[in-house]
Amino acid sequence: MLVVGFHPISRLTTTHRSDVLCFWRQSRCVRLNQPLLCRQQLRECEKSEVVCSAVGKEVTVEGVAAETKEISPALRSALGKLSIMVFGVVCGCQASGYLAALPSSFLLASAICFYSWAKQSLSTSGLISAWFVYVLTHVSSVIVSAQLLAFFISSSKWTEFKSSTKDKFTVENKKGGRRNWIQVLCNGGWPTLFAVLFAQSIAFSQSNLFSTTALSNLSVFFFGCCLGSYSCCCGDTWASEIGVLSKAEPRLITTLRKVPRGTNGGVSALGLLASAFGGLLIGVTTFLMSLFTIQQPLNQQVIAAQLPLILLGTTAGFVGSVVDSLLGATLQFSGLHEQLQKVVNRPGDPSGGVITRITGVDILSNNQVNLVSSFITAIFIGALSILFLS
Repeated sequence: MLVVGFHPISRLTTTHRSDVLCFWRQSRCVRLNQPLLCRQQLRECEKSEVVCSAVGKEVTVEGVAAETKEISPALRSALGKLSIMVFGVVCGCQASGYLAALPSSFLLASAICFYSWAKQSLSTSGLISAWFVYVLTHVSSVIVSAQLLAFFISSSKWTEFKSSTKDKFTVENKKGGRRNWIQVLCNGGWPTLFAVLFAQSIAFSQSNLFSTTALSNLSVFFFGCCLGSYSCCCGDTWASEIGVLSKAEPRLITTLRKVPRGTNGGVSALGLLASAFGGLLIGVTTFLMSLFTIQQPLNQQVIAAQLPLILLGTTAGFVGSVVDSLLGATLQFSGLHEQLQKVVNRPGDPSGGVITRITGVDILSNNQVNLVSSFITAIFIGALSILFLS
């Protein structure tokens, strides 16, 4: 994949320059036959991600913040390992009491963003937003910050897995797993908010100014919302990235008719199983971190009391994926581009290509579906948490 920053457009062939189709994802504006001619036009793309499809080739442009030169994979790998070492040292210092939560959150967020930059998991806008999300989350709850890491690392790996194969099915496939600020906030926005509310409810309960019973249930609810939200996001991502590789054709969740791979609302047995395992990962992470941070001696009774976290996480992963599929099948457009034979999420093609509707209406985007399904699942698991954990 060619990365274009301030590189001259002459690096593209004449054929490419005459047939460039740019999808401005964030503004949802499509421009046809308007190649990136100069640096000024690149500035117009600032804070936007542009995916240009030219004669079957993909070109990713990240405005003026795009890289102007490639860094060797060996150096990126070394920098990634260094950031992991820094992360481990900071965690150890915080656990030993040598670092307070706020400065350690700054250092940990910086190490994670540095690792993400080295691994090319996030765009520039994604790095900035992810830094703030992790700082707020870690200051509020170490357990929720562990959920965030488990979701981000595992989902990025699955997104990268067989990306070229997935690209055969959909135009919108995320090349290399690089996520922007919209994707970061749509996946991490709700759990960050719930983590802050969880921390505040704990602080109020310790002040003895309000009913401890009500605040105890409220803190359990917010904690369950964090678990449900990240389990939903992780389960849905695993289902999408793994399910599309299933040998069996997916079926539309609303009618069970067969649909092309990559169709919003299409499900398969492999995808549903993957969603449960994605939620299981978040549940197990929460369970282990709860045992690690609990302020009482560990015994069989204490461990047994934390086991429902695993069940809640698994349930949230599966339920969240189903909710996401239902929304995708009804409120998100899916169509088949007849010329490319790929699934697209927009009803119109300015290049004149024929798009045949598969399902859904063009009301919600993929990010908006993630935002809504994450919230619904969070509230559902939060309510269940009061029953199982109070």
